[in-house]
Amino acid sequence: MEPIYRDKLVKEAVERIRKLDEKGKVQFITLYGSLVESREGKLSDIDIAIYYDADARERFSFRVRAQGRLGDRFDIQIFQDLPTYVKKEIVSGGKVLFYKDYDFLFNVYLGTLREYADFEKYLNTYYSYLEGVEIEEAR
Repeated sequence: MEPIYRDKLVKEAVERIRKLDEKGKVQFITLYGSLVESREGKLSDIDIAIYYDADARERFSFRVRAQGRLGDRFDIQIFQDLPTYVKKEIVSGGKVLFYKDYDFLFNVYLGTLREYADFEKYLNTYYSYLEGVEIEEAR
């Protein structure tokens, strides 16, 4: 995808998400994944994570509405509902497209890094276990 077209699509997506947010609960919107990492292919979608300040049911409802409004070119996720390792990927390498309050964004990012630091020891134990296990190929 041409960079100019891609940037226009992303900008329009942010505008649509913000228009959908009638209750003012979107705290920040980030771009992450293959597009940010410059490894996009012809079939790559555009990964966007939204921090939506509400309970799980309301977050899910907002995600479904946003996904419906933006179409399948986009993969819309709610930041809080993502696994720790994905949130860490977003914090470490994502691009912030919109934020309402910098201090809030900073605290969520810092909290995510702390959460990942706690989680990382278990992840490393899991990986070291996998290294010791022989996986039999399917025949």
